[in-house]
Amino acid sequence: MKKLFLIFLMVFFSAGWCSAETVTSGTLTVVERGSQGSTWTEAYTWTSDTGGNVVVSNLGLTGQVCRVVFSDDGTSVPTALYDVDLLDFGAVNVLGTGGDNVTTGPVEVEFDPPLAVYGEHGLVIENAGDTKRGTVRVYLRR
Repeated sequence: MKKLFLIFLMVFFSAGWCSAETVTSGTLTVVERGSQGSTWTEAYTWTSDTGGNVVVSNLGLTGQVCRVVFSDDGTSVPTALYDVDLLDFGAVNVLGTGGDNVTTGPVEVEFDPPLAVYGEHGLVIENAGDTKRGTVRVYLRR
């Protein structure tokens, strides 16, 4: 019984189901965590601080990133040409330049082949404008 419980805990934490995001600037809310077939979706809504920034650490992402989609909420639209970085544990932006100068409306970054990720990641949004809102949606294969 003890082994079964330990296996459950290992699977629970390694699957990213128990992620504890740390927000140091702006706000971030998890709005979706779930799967459809072999694709897992992590979706976050964000609101920038008065400086136009959102800084988050400890996003638990595990799997192969297929695509990332940025969009505004349609009411408090971010300033055109804001930047989104998804940082791995070594502070490398896994989006490359795909999150630079994001315009309004949905913007997609595709990964072909998918990018393998595991563990804690950071999300940094800059130059979005004072208290602007948007969504970041990460699609993973597991």
